[in-house]
Amino acid sequence: MQKKITLNELADEELLIETEKLVMDERRLLLDVLQHLREIQKRKLFSEIGYTSLHDYAVRHLKYSDDQAARRIAAMRLLAELPVLAPKVEQGELSLTTMAMAARFFKEEEKSVAISQERKIEVIEEIAGLSTREAERKLIASSVDPDAYRARVVESVRPV
Repeated sequence: MQKKITLNELADEELLIETEKLVMDERRLLLDVLQHLREIQKRKLFSEIGYTSLHDYAVRHLKYSDDQAARRIAAMRLLAELPVLAPKVEQGELSLTTMAMAARFFKEEEKSVAISQERKIEVIEEIAGLSTREAERKLIASSVDPDAYRARVVESVRPV
């Protein structure tokens, strides 16, 4: 039986390569998790096993925090609506946080004006690869009413 190598025994190059592989796996797994959540939602399996909602299932059964569950569900719904985003998730161009921000942005904007799928894809293209703060600035600038959007969404989310 071969002894398992610990991280501190890996050569620098090996450590970098292994980390990159893990990140690629993590992105693929995120996409898989979102797709699985979508299927659980479609089948309403959470209800059959005693949970009141997909969020309730994700928090109580899967042990995500409220925020982690909300981000995954928002991203899952956005991905269900716009499946063309899947490669961007897998390639790391769209993070879970950015997808959740975009989903919230679209939900808020649609209170004022309908947004086509083409426009949603354009907005997502604009924020792909950006940091959270940069994406937030882009979304504010893309809003039909930037001041109202900032007041409703951005400024309502403050660190405690």
